[in-house]
Amino acid sequence: MPRSVRKRTHGCEWSGPLERRCRRRSINQPDTMWRVVVAFACVAFLMNAGVDTVSAVEVPEGGGPPGPWVDTVTGACICVNASMVKAWGGADKDQFVVNIASAGPFPWTVSRANRGDYSPRLSPAWPFSQGHLGVVPASAGGLDVTSAASFECQSWSPSPEFGVLLPTVLSNEQVWPHDGEPKFFGTVGVALYSDGFGYSMGAPQRFGKGMGAMDVVMGKAGGKDEAIINTAVAWFPFSQGWTGAHVASVSEGLGFHTPKSFHPPSLGGGGGGDKSSVASLAPDDIGGGVVVRLPGVAAATDGMLFAVPSHSSSNNDDVNLITALPRADGSWLVQVREDFEKGNPGKLANDDETMFSFLHVPWSAPGLIGAHVIGRTGAMAMGCGRHQVTRLGTGRYSVAIEGAANRRKGMRDGMLILQNAGAYDGSLAPGAVRPATSNAFLSYEYDSASEAFVVQARQVVEDSEGTESFPLVDADWNFAWVDFREPMRPATAGSSLRQCHVATGGDGDGGGGPDGSTEEAPSDRLGLGVIVGVVVTVVGLSLVATAVWYYRKRRGLGRNLPYFPLSATDHDDDMFGD
Repeated sequence: MPRSVRKRTHGCEWSGPLERRCRRRSINQPDTMWRVVVAFACVAFLMNAGVDTVSAVEVPEGGGPPGPWVDTVTGACICVNASMVKAWGGADKDQFVVNIASAGPFPWTVSRANRGDYSPRLSPAWPFSQGHLGVVPASAGGLDVTSAASFECQSWSPSPEFGVLLPTVLSNEQVWPHDGEPKFFGTVGVALYSDGFGYSMGAPQRFGKGMGAMDVVMGKAGGKDEAIINTAVAWFPFSQGWTGAHVASVSEGLGFHTPKSFHPPSLGGGGGGDKSSVASLAPDDIGGGVVVRLPGVAAATDGMLFAVPSHSSSNNDDVNLITALPRADGSWLVQVREDFEKGNPGKLANDDETMFSFLHVPWSAPGLIGAHVIGRTGAMAMGCGRHQVTRLGTGRYSVAIEGAANRRKGMRDGMLILQNAGAYDGSLAPGAVRPATSNAFLSYEYDSASEAFVVQARQVVEDSEGTESFPLVDADWNFAWVDFREPMRPATAGSSLRQCHVATGGDGDGGGGPDGSTEEAPSDRLGLGVIVGVVVTVVGLSLVATAVWYYRKRRGLGRNLPYFPLSATDHDDDMFGD
């Protein structure tokens, strides 16, 4: 064989009769161990995260899938701008701008919006590529993105089968400069049906719209009219452990929505369940409504109930108002009213409209910042977390959320959910029967000057000449803070009431612990995923270290070995040239 001929055998390169160079791949010990560390850390993280596996999302041809599954509380501030609308009832009535002002910990988007309602969507795959939001006004028919190839639609549609959607009005009053309409006060609800596109949470997880999804609806207090107004909206998933439900109307046979029951297993089976009593009150009792009882829960001392009026379609001409009054017997009395009802505060909505969603937030929920506020004084009957509540005047309250390093949190940090939780405390016409619950409705907005949120409570009234007004009124109410970085979590066996307190302030006082402290509740116990992940990581690293030591001892291999020559006696005779 000529000397210039090269031959490769078993990974070795022969370059001449007297020399062979052989490349052997050595173990790069530090690199290998770091790869193993990262791999086991990823396994531990995923095991602890409790990721709800999305089995098989059906993605249409040319489309894209949604983002990660939403397994924690998440919220968003959704702001609108209708200053370019020239006529409220004109052809441009739906041409306003929609924007996600802030959101977290999961991103949000909107796939459809027009005057009076919009379709919020969760966890878009491309949260920073929402081309229809924030800048360009909607078309004549409103914002309506229908393609799975559009980033707004590559997201999850919130489903009543999987959680509760709680919206709140994020403007205390609103007037648009060019539509010819006077100042108005907003009301809000949800629809258990959606005209917006997205991916369904329930199987089969496919792209579409309709039942199995929810919309937010917006109205004007005092009239059967739609609204365009800022809102904050939060999602509480049942899979995380929250207790809530979607209650069908009295005319449908009061109970949980069927056929899927739309509530977590903790409330038992459908049709009212075997652990929770949800029943209509007789008119001759205390004026009608719905009683919500939760097993083992005392309404006055164990937590807050947040409720939102709902409807089976995107019917937003007359959004309802709702009150959830805690009672001494441990239940809540939930009453629904029309938002246009002026003259009789005791008149409730018809049976076919007495339907709502509710969520229970226990005082022991880790990370909870919230309170039950006494309207007349601003004092807290119960409160949790670091915050300050101040009564500014009749029906006006300041809520300051304290953050780290003496910094107060603002609208980019989170949002409030609000609930009227008071008894009726107003005047009545001669001979009128006193209602059981307050007819006030709530809203809030952020005040940058005071670095606090200003909450307002108003009611709809009408004078003898038929002129309506919306005076501020004191009412007892609940609030809870939804943080966009570290939101509250459901209570577990390890949760504590150590963070909660009874406050006696008011008119400028509130918040803090009973001893002036602001200690947070201890975190939950370590999850099983953390424990298993740590064990797996330690065992895995031990095995790798042992294998590396053994291989080095037997082979004497170093790091990044170079080519090395071998003696001629190691070669076969046929490898030599003549």
